[in-house]
Amino acid sequence: MAKLGIFQASNEVARVFMPQKTILVAPLNWGLGHATRCVPIIHALLADGFKVVLASDGMAYQFLEKEFPQLPIYKLASLHVFYAEKKKWQTLNMLKQIPKLYKFISEDQLAIEKLAKQIKIDGIISDNRPGVFLAETPCAYINHQLNVKSGVATPFSSKLHQNLMKNFDEIWVPDVEDEPSLSGELGHLSKAKNLPTIKYLGWLSRLQPENNSIIYDFCAVISGPEPQRTLFENALEELFQKLPGCKVMVTGNPDKNDNSEDFEKCGMLNSSELNRLIAQSNLLICRSGYTSLMDLLKMQKQALLVPTPGQFEQEYLAKRMQELGWFSVCNQEDLLEYTLKNMEAIQTNRLPNFQDLKLDFSLFK
Repeated sequence: MAKLGIFQASNEVARVFMPQKTILVAPLNWGLGHATRCVPIIHALLADGFKVVLASDGMAYQFLEKEFPQLPIYKLASLHVFYAEKKKWQTLNMLKQIPKLYKFISEDQLAIEKLAKQIKIDGIISDNRPGVFLAETPCAYINHQLNVKSGVATPFSSKLHQNLMKNFDEIWVPDVEDEPSLSGELGHLSKAKNLPTIKYLGWLSRLQPENNSIIYDFCAVISGPEPQRTLFENALEELFQKLPGCKVMVTGNPDKNDNSEDFEKCGMLNSSELNRLIAQSNLLICRSGYTSLMDLLKMQKQALLVPTPGQFEQEYLAKRMQELGWFSVCNQEDLLEYTLKNMEAIQTNRLPNFQDLKLDFSLFK
C-alpha cells in the first residue's frame, strides 16, 4: 500500500509539472448561443489543467471577452448572414449566400493557420466554425445539426455540412443519444455517413438553478440575425405594453441598455447576471434556438417559444418541443394575440429532467 501511495503521488507530481496543453475554443458568431454553450466546456478544460485560448468575432467575441477576461482571445473572420423578411423566400435566400459561407470558411482557415504560427495550439474545439481546424492537430467540432434543415434543400445542405465535418477528428453533439432527445433527427443519423467519431455530450448550459424569489412575471430574451432580430424585439415591445405585471427584456446588445415606461430593458449580460434574471422570472419568451432550450431545461423554466421565421432548424425544434409537451409555441406574427389568449395554457407544460454533461477530453491527452 505504501508503494502504491508513492507511485500515485509521483504521478500527481508529474502531472503538475508537465507543460500545459493549449486548447483553442472557437464558437460561431450567430446569435450568442454557440458562445454561451461553450462556457461549461471552457470551465471544464481549465479545471482539467488545460490552458485555454479563445477566438471568435462580433458579439460572440464581446461576450467571451466579458465572460473570461483572464483568457487570451483572438479575432476570426466574420460571417454576415441575413434572413429574408418573408418565410417563403428563406430557402432561396440561404442558397444565394452559400458562396459567402465558403468565403467565410476560407478566411477562418487562413486566420487559424496564421494564429498557429503565433501561439502554440495543441487542440481545437470549434463550435460550428467548419474552417477552424489544423491538419496535424486534434480537432473537435461541436454541432447539433448532423442534418441541416433548409426546406426543400435539406438533403443538399446536410450533405454539404457533413462533408465539412470530415476535416475534424471528433464530432461532439450536445444531446443524449437515446430518445427522447432534444435535437431529434437534427442530431441523429439513421445510417452511417462516413463521418468522424460522434460523441453525445448530454446537454450544455452555462446556467445553474437558483431558489430566488420571483420578481418578474415575464422575461423576454432576444437573439438571432437581422432583420428578424429587430422584428422580434418590436413585437415583444408591443406585447409588453399590453401585458400586466413586472417585465424585463434582454436585448443581447452590448450598446443598448435602457428602460421604457412599461418594462425594464438590458443589453448583454454575463452568465451570472442572466442566471439571476431567469431565476427571478416566472415565464420566459424567447427563440427556439438550441442553446436557449438547453438553458430553459437546466433552469426548469416554463417558456413560450417563438421560432425565427424561415429558420428551419428553429421551426423544427419548436414543433418538436410542442409535440413532446415540453414548451408552448407560437408564430412571431401571432405573438400578441396568442399570448393574451393562452396565458394559463402556456404555463402548464411538463419539463423533463436535465441530462447532465459528460465531457471526455481524451482526444487532447
